[in-house]
Amino acid sequence: MKLGILGAGAEGSGLSALLAGEEDVETLALADRDRERLDLAARRFAGLDSPIEATATEVDAADAEAVAAWAGDLDAVLNATLPHLNLAVMRGCLAAGTHYMDLNSGPFEVAGVIPREETIDAQFELGDEFAAAGLTAVSCAGVAPGWVDLVARRAVEGLDAVAGIVVRWVERNDGSELVSTVGPNLIANFNMPTPLRWERGEIAQVDLFESEELYEWPELGPIPVYTGFMHPELRTMHNLGVELERVEVKSGLSNGRWRSSPEIWVEALRRRLAAGEPIAADLAAELGRAFIPPERYEEAIEAGIVGEGAFAVCVEVSGRRGGEEVVRTDGLIVSLAEARERIPWGTHMVYATSGTTPVVLLPMLGRGEISTRGVVGVGALPEWEAVLSKIEARGLRTWKRLDARS
Repeated sequence: MKLGILGAGAEGSGLSALLAGEEDVETLALADRDRERLDLAARRFAGLDSPIEATATEVDAADAEAVAAWAGDLDAVLNATLPHLNLAVMRGCLAAGTHYMDLNSGPFEVAGVIPREETIDAQFELGDEFAAAGLTAVSCAGVAPGWVDLVARRAVEGLDAVAGIVVRWVERNDGSELVSTVGPNLIANFNMPTPLRWERGEIAQVDLFESEELYEWPELGPIPVYTGFMHPELRTMHNLGVELERVEVKSGLSNGRWRSSPEIWVEALRRRLAAGEPIAADLAAELGRAFIPPERYEEAIEAGIVGEGAFAVCVEVSGRRGGEEVVRTDGLIVSLAEARERIPWGTHMVYATSGTTPVVLLPMLGRGEISTRGVVGVGALPEWEAVLSKIEARGLRTWKRLDARS
């Protein structure tokens, strides 16, 4: 089996480490347009002493023809780039005759923010072409969405009626400085400019501070979460095949002595103002400049700026079963220490993302174990139970809670 990873950054290189021990993978093809990043990923993989042959090829993900030329002899490709490149990579895989999956996409079109070509629905418009080619394309197959869709599917299967789904996630770093395991300019965009949720058939605006919820996280303690801005789950949860009254995604950040997202935003703004430099019009990107970025997270660990971290996510599904109101919660937690046992250069965010759905589903695609032809969401896969079972067999730490009342 020959698998490809397009995008050799944190998620792509992290997945390569997790696939290094797969017995039936003959070749792992890494690709990126950034030669330096690609070479670093290739060197790191070589250091794992894997029997798998690895190749490293410069490919511009925006060039569908270049993607097709690279992917021509591959069985399945993970697109670990950004949503604005999804359609080009999908078209390249179509031309190459290769199964496709990605990690993220935009839920809905938002004028001036999310163009239609970056949305999940734009991906589904290629469904007939993939089906005609006998190919599968899986949209949004990370941890959130991805793993959260799978556990939500399991929960709704056990209910007579579903009222709502709430996804919550937090990232905790114990850094003495502001650090980020994701693109720092995304930090503010998780919740701003306008928090939104799906409610009774439409997208509804939510007041940011009224949405605050002090959630008690196993091992991490209380960390506040806030309703987010246009998280993909607002769309992907509608792939589960049930009517939903409400879908909401709430997220939170904690970093050393800055214990909440607002504290982090204020500290980032203070630092940028203190720098005495002109403030850019893109405020989210400006705030991001106050953080140690993901590519320097390794340096932060070596310098003692960060010693531990964790990523936690949970899915709460409410509905009715028989004469009872039921609320089921499934959660997952990954520590930085656990991540680095499996990905020597990885972070908790990377391990949570790549070590859940991608590491299981990409080989399943390559082996021909996914029956759907066309474009499909993770939660709508006929093989969803098998995918979830394989993820859980990998030993990730999870928790479950079931509350029922008459």
